[in-house]
Amino acid sequence: MKNILDYYYHFANISLHYNNGVYSFEKNNHLYLFKEFNRTLDELKQISQLLLIYPSKYHKVVSNRDNQLFTVVDNKVYVLFECSIIPSSTISEVTLLYKEKLMIDSKSFSLLYRTDWVKLWSQKIDYFEYQIRHIEEKYPLLSSSIHYFIGLAENAISYVEDTVLHEKPQLQDQVVISHIRVSAVMNLLDYYDPIGIVLDHRARDVASYLKSLFYHGDYTEENIYNFLKQLQFSKYGYRLLIGRLLYPSYYFDLYDQVILGIRQEKEIKIVIKQVEDYRNYVKMIYNYVNTIIEIPRIDWL
Repeated sequence: MKNILDYYYHFANISLHYNNGVYSFEKNNHLYLFKEFNRTLDELKQISQLLLIYPSKYHKVVSNRDNQLFTVVDNKVYVLFECSIIPSSTISEVTLLYKEKLMIDSKSFSLLYRTDWVKLWSQKIDYFEYQIRHIEEKYPLLSSSIHYFIGLAENAISYVEDTVLHEKPQLQDQVVISHIRVSAVMNLLDYYDPIGIVLDHRARDVASYLKSLFYHGDYTEENIYNFLKQLQFSKYGYRLLIGRLLYPSYYFDLYDQVILGIRQEKEIKIVIKQVEDYRNYVKMIYNYVNTIIEIPRIDWL
């Protein structure tokens, strides 16, 4: 890989490190990451353009000698990033509280938009319902449990549909740079990795963070309540937050990883065993939100 970096990026005499699929090196007091990019090349182009318009702490995409944003190595697409931040600390709630609202042409970044949750979630359910018929023998635990979580997803879809129908977005509901997933234990180096960038409502990252807090058991009710107050969401935003918390992404993510052979099926038991605890967790958050702003009741919580 040193020869690739020398030939395509003119980085010679570097000390290259490899960890968990990522090559890294330092040059002139800058950290560089050379890593595989699993999204489309059109998405990469839009991510790069977005970060040119809105310079930020996100890592900069470095073009190669052919002025390409990527380099193909062994039939895999790699991208070189120059990191603008090199802390080892994990993300904090402050990171999620203050995000710059974007005034951009949605057509120019259409591939990054993830705002139509109802459509995306409905397509996901269709995929699961089709696939489960073909894996029943190989994955009995998945096939016996997934219908319950599909039901939860359908409830989340109904709640978001009702929100969009009855609530009006406010100024604070503009899209922001968001992430496919956020974890409470991820470090800032990973948080500012452009590979995970999407454009969505702030509720996306906040919900992902709150879910992660639950599954890592790292929260107190007081901290949750204070965090919710500081969000200063509109009624529309708080309802979107509840909708995303209702959607069982943790189960679906693990399901996908099992099918891909990344995780073992038995690990799904962890999520199944915590169903009732998670329901109470969402109920707690729902009740706290109701002390901030009144939102429609959810009978089954």
